[in-house]
Amino acid sequence: LKQGTVILEFVVRADGTASVVWPPARPSGIDEFDRNCAEAIRRASPFGPIPKELGVSQLRIRAPFDARNPIVR
Repeated sequence: LKQGTVILEFVVRADGTASVVWPPARPSGIDEFDRNCAEAIRRASPFGPIPKELGVSQLRIRAPFDARNPIVR
């Protein structure tokens, strides 16, 4: 009946490859969920390349991922 939110940081490089910063910026309290979210980002890489018009070589992203249990209100 656990639920929580993990906040992960990851870096997307100019070519679209990504790496996850570990440990999480804020763990959810559910270790397996945190690891699975990080693995999902790794598996989704590579993303599309960063448009040259942005003038940056990488993007640092901080994103929340929610684990919600429909039984818990």
